[in-house]
Amino acid sequence: MDLWKKLATVVALLLIVVVAAQPLYVVALTLFDYGQTPQGTYATMQTKDVTRFPANGSGQLSADTAQAARPPGANVSYDTVVRVPGGDWQTALSASRLRAASDAIVLYGDAPVPGEGNGSTAPRNASTVDLSGGDPAQSAARIATRGNASDEGSSNNVIIVSSEAPEWALPAAAWSAYSGDPILYANEDGVPEATRQAIAELNASHAYVLAPPGLVSQDGLSGLDVEWTRVAGSTPQDHAVEVAKFRDESRDFGWGIDERDKVGYDNSMLVNPDRPAQAVASTNLQWGKAGPILLVHEDGTLPAITENYLWRTQSAWFSTPAEGPFNHVFVLGPLEEISWVSQARSDYAVEITPYRLQGAGMSPLDALSAAWAAFSLLGATFVYTHSRHRIPEMNDWTKLVWPLFTLILGPIGFAFYWLSYRGREIVERDGKKHVVRPYWLKAASATAMGIAFAASTMIAVAYGLTYFGMPLVVFSGQFFALGSSMVLTMAVVYVVAFLVSWVVFHVPMFQDSLGLDQQAAARRGFLAVGVSMTSVSVGMMTMMYVLMMLNLPMMPGDDNILWFGVMVFATLVGFCIAWPVNGLLVRKNVKPGGAL
Repeated sequence: MDLWKKLATVVALLLIVVVAAQPLYVVALTLFDYGQTPQGTYATMQTKDVTRFPANGSGQLSADTAQAARPPGANVSYDTVVRVPGGDWQTALSASRLRAASDAIVLYGDAPVPGEGNGSTAPRNASTVDLSGGDPAQSAARIATRGNASDEGSSNNVIIVSSEAPEWALPAAAWSAYSGDPILYANEDGVPEATRQAIAELNASHAYVLAPPGLVSQDGLSGLDVEWTRVAGSTPQDHAVEVAKFRDESRDFGWGIDERDKVGYDNSMLVNPDRPAQAVASTNLQWGKAGPILLVHEDGTLPAITENYLWRTQSAWFSTPAEGPFNHVFVLGPLEEISWVSQARSDYAVEITPYRLQGAGMSPLDALSAAWAAFSLLGATFVYTHSRHRIPEMNDWTKLVWPLFTLILGPIGFAFYWLSYRGREIVERDGKKHVVRPYWLKAASATAMGIAFAASTMIAVAYGLTYFGMPLVVFSGQFFALGSSMVLTMAVVYVVAFLVSWVVFHVPMFQDSLGLDQQAAARRGFLAVGVSMTSVSVGMMTMMYVLMMLNLPMMPGDDNILWFGVMVFATLVGFCIAWPVNGLLVRKNVKPGGAL
């Protein structure tokens, strides 16, 4: 008998490990697994909700975005071609405003205009502006005041950024290209005279400082003759998100994209903070596909703050996905600078979802499943420890039941454990100790045994089949439906769980606790498992099928905490159905309900 107990204990521990592995696996994926770049060549670098411009050079990248925004033959002309220097990011960034102010396309160096090389030519009436580098503040001031006396008019708002930290200045390019608000420079020493003069010449009424105090100090801004507002984050990536969220309605400044919009179509430009040319090239897309600039890490990985922001602004549909709205991300640069995994995660984050399942990366059902899993793990640990130290007279089989039961049903399992022993009288009958419980609690305790041994095995087997996959089995004719992976999974789960619960647990348990020989214990165990486990399975498998196949928009996989939630809820339904059935088995003395 000791050998049977050892085998049952090992199997029970294995079940605990496998059942607990699923939520712990999800936690490990969340904390440590960023994703893997697929090997081999790509048929395309485009995904459903993300468009990538993979050019390496700044010239080609700006030409690609210009052609995407103003394709030849699409009757979308432009008035100006602005050519910016490749080695001066400050001048190139300041030129962003000309996209809106002069209806321009912005190109690096001698990059071709849209249509060149394809038998097309640039519009004959488009003028060309060649910008050269120089002192950042002076260059920006010249660009800001360009055409100030013409019909283009002047801006009421100006943008002030640091001339010494491009990663903090890049988000300004998108809004400047969209609105025409000029970009001017300051530094840690203060605001240069050229910037002050430009503000005065523009007759600007307000300045927006898109830089943290460490780059443009409070004291340095004190000499400005206009009111100013600072918008800044704690890191360049957080800073880009703060700029995207900011909106001053009174002065018509800022994107104001802070949450999902039921009617708007939001776009974002994903760039590397070490590549200012990507931000400048994205300004061409502000014609027709306007949206804020967001930043990845310098190594091309997607920061949590950026990914969470994309989830936060995710769009939703009410009746059908075709109704929109649809968000889109434009990735500027090759895979070496913005990784494929960053693109894939962005694509998943902005994909439109049903409105009732909206959540910032975690739906209410996911959150409930995660909280339940946490309680289950802690509760099972407590029950295991408490039963061994505070109830030492508890028999070995019952010590296996309650941790497994609590691991699956969490707070409900813990509550039944507490009710089964707290304040209950222990009596000795036929040489065995028993707990005095009311009939309803005896039935619940007997059901807990079935859940612990049978349901835990079903969940463990189901997890193994989900993780490793089911072999393909094909049936023809009227049995075609039996080839469904869901049907096969339920069949395999039931058979394996029945055999384990019967042979490994119930036969030796009945021999040990009831003093039966092996043959009598096998007959009694077969009846107990057959009736109890079948009643549990009716509820479990029915709810698994209803939830996974009919209710949830997508069947959760082994890497989704909702998989554990589905198993828990299905087991709870099975427990409720099996409870009165086990009450009959207790009344007929087939199963014990008061065993200590």
